[in-house]
Amino acid sequence: MIEARSAKSRLLDLALWGASFFLLVLSFVLSWGPPPQFGPRFDWSDKAWHLLGYGALCGTLLLAAVWRPGRGGGRFGGTGLGVAVLVLVVAWSTEALQAPFHRDVQLLDALADLAGVTAGFLTWKVVIKNAHAKGPRPRPRPSNDRR
Repeated sequence: MIEARSAKSRLLDLALWGASFFLLVLSFVLSWGPPPQFGPRFDWSDKAWHLLGYGALCGTLLLAAVWRPGRGGGRFGGTGLGVAVLVLVVAWSTEALQAPFHRDVQLLDALADLAGVTAGFLTWKVVIKNAHAKGPRPRPRPSNDRR
């Protein structure tokens, strides 16, 4: 049975897909363009950006594609680990392909990417667990009042 979704639910899905696309493009621009000159500067700031960026990409893509509260399964339901692995492959590929753009390829960046994807995946799993622990919200009953 096909269930009609509300406009709000469709808009939220569109926003999650848009955020995922934006973060993916941003990862390409920041990986292959000139080194970014924004944000706080400290010894591990580059690693923190890798962790946060790929964690956010993994999380938004999982919510958009696989499962999110209020909607349940998405277009790719049941493929959460596969989506996380795909994000990691993208992260490591962009890191490996930095050399032709005269950027440093660093193992610590790849480890930060792994930590970010892992954090995004585990956070998504916690969201699922918490949503299931609360149980489904009861749907309002249609009114029998026909005034």
